[in-house]
Amino acid sequence: MPASKAKQAETAERRTELLRLRIQGVKYDDARVLALGYSTPGAASKDVIRALQVRRDAEAAEASVYQQQETNASTPSSKPSGARPPPPAPCSTAKASR
Repeated sequence: MPASKAKQAETAERRTELLRLRIQGVKYDDARVLALGYSTPGAASKDVIRALQVRRDAEAAEASVYQQQETNASTPSSKPSGARPPPPAPCSTAKASR
């Protein structure tokens, strides 16, 4: 069963703070990281990996939607455009005069 909305929000907030610390160069075994509620430096490291995977998957989904929209936009529509088709070519079966 998925986590509740409150738990998901708490996790997102903790991951955001962890990523902020990591960007600043704080190591996983720093007390500030463990104070976020991680039991071990390995747990914090794994959570960073999870956060990056979630973001990567979200970006892939956005790219897929964009690619589909671009493909649909460049594909000619099968709907009639209202324009008349070109007239038929002249018939070339007429007998040549001798």
